[in-house]
Amino acid sequence: MSDLALFGVASDGSTDQWDGFKTVPGILLGWLQKAGVPFPPHGYDLWRARAVDPLRLVWDELRQSMDHRRKYDHLGHVVIESPDDFRIIGSALHVRPAKHVELTWPDPAWYLKVNPASQGAPSGPVRVEAFAGGKRRFVRTLSPGTNPLVLRTRGIERVRLSAPGAPGAVSSIGYGLLHDVRRR
Repeated sequence: MSDLALFGVASDGSTDQWDGFKTVPGILLGWLQKAGVPFPPHGYDLWRARAVDPLRLVWDELRQSMDHRRKYDHLGHVVIESPDDFRIIGSALHVRPAKHVELTWPDPAWYLKVNPASQGAPSGPVRVEAFAGGKRRFVRTLSPGTNPLVLRTRGIERVRLSAPGAPGAVSSIGYGLLHDVRRR
């Protein structure tokens, strides 16, 4: 073991701390020190790594490339697949019942933002399932015009969009890759 090990811990805000107060929700920093290693007199200086801006799938811009296709590889970052041809209507990717759309990241995503289509779009809700480590880790249904779904986690490998009843739509999807090599 090195002298100091740092690690992130997810918190939903329900755990009591040593002082009797609940933890704050979010990602907390924890550490372990090797026995006999003193705590520095003024503590540790920590900085958050600079992250590059997330990438976005904007359907109006991808319409020509995706039209009449069932599989699309976007810049080698994400593969988008559906059992039927993609349908982009207006500025939204439509998801039809029994015709899910799957997005797969060869390099896992640490950030995901799914924007449901606006109230004006002819669409129903869209179910979003996120997979990491080969298992489904998250499920949420987004109604038209509601707030976007934002996930910040390590290792999102795949997302499945499905329409639980009437056709649904998403206006855009943002993502950040775990090993993004763009200049920071």
